[in-house]
Amino acid sequence: MNAQSERSLGIDCLRGVAILWVVSYHYLNVPAGTDGVLLFFAISGYCISFSADSSKTAWEFYAKRLGRLLPALAVAVLFITAAKHAFPDLIDASRIPSWFDALYTLVALPTLNVANLQYVRPDGAFWSLEVEFQFYALCAVLIAVGLRKHLLPAICIYCFVRFLLSNPANPYSNNFLSFFIAGLSVATYRKGGVTLAAIGILAACLLEISHVLLGYKEPSAPIGWSRFAVLLMSTTALFAASQYRAPALLKPVALVGLVSYPLYLLHQDLGAMLFAWWNVAPSDVPARGTGILLFIIAAYVVYACVERPWMKPVTDALSGRRRVFAAA
Repeated sequence: MNAQSERSLGIDCLRGVAILWVVSYHYLNVPAGTDGVLLFFAISGYCISFSADSSKTAWEFYAKRLGRLLPALAVAVLFITAAKHAFPDLIDASRIPSWFDALYTLVALPTLNVANLQYVRPDGAFWSLEVEFQFYALCAVLIAVGLRKHLLPAICIYCFVRFLLSNPANPYSNNFLSFFIAGLSVATYRKGGVTLAAIGILAACLLEISHVLLGYKEPSAPIGWSRFAVLLMSTTALFAASQYRAPALLKPVALVGLVSYPLYLLHQDLGAMLFAWWNVAPSDVPARGTGILLFIIAAYVVYACVERPWMKPVTDALSGRRRVFAAA
């Protein structure tokens, strides 16, 4: 195993920790599950830095994001919606999307809902995808205007300008960007930009502290000193995962991290429906542990059959490197 694969194993381990944290929050009542999502945002910032470096154009960068996310998302959206329509008694009626809602989700997320239509998310976990796509779109715009090599400082400046123009009474996605900045900073350090990385981490901390001190609101992941602690822990964990060899005994966690995206898409509402069908009490840890195992297996099937084989073809088709329909 070479050094690069060892570091990739470390990042997959961190993804595994993040998704197990989130799933355990929903299945086993482990506290602060949204902190696992914040860790995902930091990991995303780290990975996006390298994706931006390897993309020739802004559209190629965004096409890679779409190729990475859309195949598994499409399968999850269709399956979740079908399950909710087939078994409506197992889920609250307000969480059942129409088929228009389901299909529009696949358009609304990558376009940042440019049509400004109201729709029901097929799953409650999808709120974080809206944040992710906003970050990807911001990176794509900065790449388009020639700031690929200055992505970290450009995003820091953007965040502070938007912060100065914001209102603490109104939730806004900018208050998640400190975690993406932390991830970008760790990636910058890996590439040799020590001073710039330190400035980026300082900027992320100042942004998060400012949100805390001024009482900014965020219903999805409440802002407070505990969240600032999560920012520091996420940055430290990401630095360790990217710099040091991951021990072989963590390979099972890395495997969970490898399938973390489809697991995240599938676990929340379908898990609630499964436990309602089984009539499983919140205190029944063995049954809920079995549910976690079943969803990990389902996530691996989606990863192996959809996410991995379709990622490159969809990316190539969207970026223009391959025709969608070849001439006969």
